[in-house]
Amino acid sequence: MLRIDHLYKSFGGISAVKDFNLHIKKGVIFSIIGPNGAGKTTLFNLITGLYSPDRGDIQLEGRDVTGLPPHLIAKMGISRTFQNIRLFENLTVLDNIRVGFHLKQNYRLSGVILNSKAYKKEEEEIKERTHYLLKGFKMEGYQDNLASSLPYGEQRKLEIIRALATNPKLLLLDEPGAGMNHKEQEEITNFIRWIRDEFELTILLIEHQMKVVMNISEKVIVMDFGETIAMGKPQEIQNNPRVIEAYLGGEECLK
Repeated sequence: MLRIDHLYKSFGGISAVKDFNLHIKKGVIFSIIGPNGAGKTTLFNLITGLYSPDRGDIQLEGRDVTGLPPHLIAKMGISRTFQNIRLFENLTVLDNIRVGFHLKQNYRLSGVILNSKAYKKEEEEIKERTHYLLKGFKMEGYQDNLASSLPYGEQRKLEIIRALATNPKLLLLDEPGAGMNHKEQEEITNFIRWIRDEFELTILLIEHQMKVVMNISEKVIVMDFGETIAMGKPQEIQNNPRVIEAYLGGEECLK
């Protein structure tokens, strides 16, 4: 699904991502962990076109997406959430999700003005799909609420729903469990599994909550100073002395 080879990105002479390689098969939940400043979010920004790499290649299902603008990468099937929630706070939950469908809309402005059959049909399909997503995330009761009025955990879920509205093949989640309590973390973990299975997605996530990582990931990669220092199954990472001592603060962080 995703192939990254020899990726480099520097800012002012400082290497944020250095000779990074990653091959992810379809349908896998793959986690990236590491300390702050390790290059994790920079990597996401490179994959989604917010940054252009200095060197290296990024391919989605064999198609080169290296350095393409974000809207083209999204059209090709990569969607993401952000570490800091980026919702349209003064729009309703329903309208926040509908915004995500704009990449898939085929009708023209003339169809909107003339209220054409094609326009009405597609709008009805978008409405049905939106309600389906809300129901799947147990948020149908919030559809008319302003995004800014939602509890923190529900805002996190709304951002994921909006990303799903673009109909991605690869979903990038930047710290989906950040700021959540234990119950909310368990819930978001279950939702991520459901998303993968229901929509047949491949998921790449950045996460600092080790319980989320260990419970959900099929593979884990550890970054530090832009480089890979370990990669393997969760149990292998959990027992890697270098990861435990140097980057995760001891064994208790991995339990």
